[in-house]
Amino acid sequence: MKSILAIDDDIEIRHLLQKHLSNNYQLLSTDNAEAGMSMAQEKRPDLIILDLELPGVSGYEFCNQFRNHPFLNDTPIIILSSKKGSSAHTMAYKLGADNYLEKPFDLGELLAMIEAIFKRSKTQTKKLIGNLEVDLTSHSVTISNKTIDLTPKEFKILNFLIAHEGEVVSRDRLLNIVWGEANVTDRVVDNHITSIRKKIFEGKIKIESIYAEGYKLTADN
Repeated sequence: MKSILAIDDDIEIRHLLQKHLSNNYQLLSTDNAEAGMSMAQEKRPDLIILDLELPGVSGYEFCNQFRNHPFLNDTPIIILSSKKGSSAHTMAYKLGADNYLEKPFDLGELLAMIEAIFKRSKTQTKKLIGNLEVDLTSHSVTISNKTIDLTPKEFKILNFLIAHEGEVVSRDRLLNIVWGEANVTDRVVDNHITSIRKKIFEGKIKIESIYAEGYKLTADN
């Protein structure tokens, strides 16, 4: 059964979601961002429903945290918010939200969004860039059907760079995503990048070093 995490400080909305979603999905819910992040890290939900106006933290910043987390960066996010207007929608989409519903919302529309996301996600367990394929289920990488032997940390780095194709990703960001609170240096990141480059040299992608900033992955067409 697919799991959904709802983070909203409105108890009536949480009760509404519990009533209408619990028959088909495993529903988890909380009223604050800190608990929401802890639950998301522990339970790894298949979908997150997020309010933007949570106590103590910006919903936009919280959305950004999900998108920068190594295990949650691909998790679909539906925003439920009383913030109205195109600027609110645009900001949410820029930070990685998949859909946006203004409160008060139509329950039927929300259910349709959830069903569409789950239907679409069935075909998105693999990422293809150039001739390199990343299987998110088996955590494997192949180039032209040849399996590439990456360590777990190398896989996380490569997957994160692919998810942010064309963007400059700083060493600090990679350190935080892959190693968390561990006390490691920039050189560790550089060594892992060097190893990844050697292993995927036959791939039609390149990982550029951007001086004083970090790394950028692009398709080498």
